[in-house]
Amino acid sequence: MAKINAINKPHLKRFIEKLQLKGYSTNTVKTYQNELSQFLFLLKNRDAFICDENTVRNYFLYCINELKLSENTMHSRMNAVKFFLKKCYIAKNFFLKFTGKKRKKVTKSNSCQ
Repeated sequence: MAKINAINKPHLKRFIEKLQLKGYSTNTVKTYQNELSQFLFLLKNRDAFICDENTVRNYFLYCINELKLSENTMHSRMNAVKFFLKKCYIAKNFFLKFTGKKRKKVTKSNSCQ
């Protein structure tokens, strides 16, 4: 949290509290905290609450194309930023364009029983 600009530290604190109040597991809170911290760090001295759709879009493209993050990491990162903007920032319909691709469900075969 030390790398995050002072303007965004209260946002991260509120985000963590919101996750805890919603009953998210300790592991999920830790993962989401780490993922959101990366986003807030790259914003530098810009307030996360005034970022626009283009900023978020460019951030995700940077993560995919430059950082070459895995699909699972991208899902975690997108979910963390999505939760932050929807639950803390209350940005209605902000993420309609950032749905990502659907994960395939793995079903158990009856032959293994």
